Amino acid sequence: MAGTGTRRAPKQHIAARRVVTVAGIGIALPALGTLAASAANAYTVEKGDTLSDIAADHGYGSDWQKLYEANKKTVGDDPDLILPGQNLDIEGQAKSGAGSGGTADQTADKAADSDQRYVTHTVAAGDSLGKIAEKYDVPGGWQRVYADNKDTIGSDPAALKVGTKLKIDTEGGKVANPVQQASDSSGSDSGSGGSGSGSGSIPTTEAGIKAAAQKMMPADQFTCFSNIVERESSWNYKATNPTSGAYGLVQALPGSKMASAGDDWRTNPITQIKWGLTYMNERYDSPCGAWEFWQANQWY
Repeated sequence: MAGTGTRRAPKQHIAARRVVTVAGIGIALPALGTLAASAANAYTVEKGDTLSDIAADHGYGSDWQKLYEANKKTVGDDPDLILPGQNLDIEGQAKSGAGSGGTADQTADKAADSDQRYVTHTVAAGDSLGKIAEKYDVPGGWQRVYADNKDTIGSDPAALKVGTKLKIDTEGGKVANPVQQASDSSGSDSGSGGSGSGSGSIPTTEAGIKAAAQKMMPADQFTCFSNIVERESSWNYKATNPTSGAYGLVQALPGSKMASAGDDWRTNPITQIKWGLTYMNERYDSPCGAWEFWQANQWY
């Protein structure tokens, strides 16, 4: 996820280069590729850049995803991994910058429309990114919230501090008096271990899903399982990675893999937990084995 860097003065863009030398890396890098963009629409990545910084400086506003899609062949599958020397097409500057031919009033109207997409959320006790994304109906789920607030939250998306103010991109979602999600105080019948709709009531809140998960695995494995789920989806069983398409509590890629545990994998967190446990046990011997790998690699 492309973090939103601390704002700084826009950097000047320069013409695309055919030969790139990355200082400090002692391996031969493959050619980064050049774009058929004119010098006026090209930007060469510098050390410390993020896509969100570049987008903000070159006419995209907060829509770094649009910049990423325009340069995906150059950047690759990970929008967080941009390398010094890569040449990006920043055509958005010509379309939406001050020299695009629009009037000052039109430019102000666009800025106002953009501002209406955002609301400020103050983190409360018990909040998670998944809960916040669901509360404001954020397209892209908790990952989008984290991408837009990465510098504020830090490297751990689960480490939310009470009182932190987050910028929430609603993309036209429900923002007027959003309903506070009620907590599930029981979770009693939701963790029977079944994967289909006949296994009892299906939990839909974080508390209920956690309670169900605890009943489905050895007690000494739950903390490890929970650590992974918290970082992958913040216990949001509808979480979707906007870049890769990974889905669900355990971010299966593709999500359809979970059909092996039940046809209701899209909507039933119990099915997702069952599939995730099977995956962790088969690949890493246990959830704790998977968690050990995750800590070393930030994926599993």
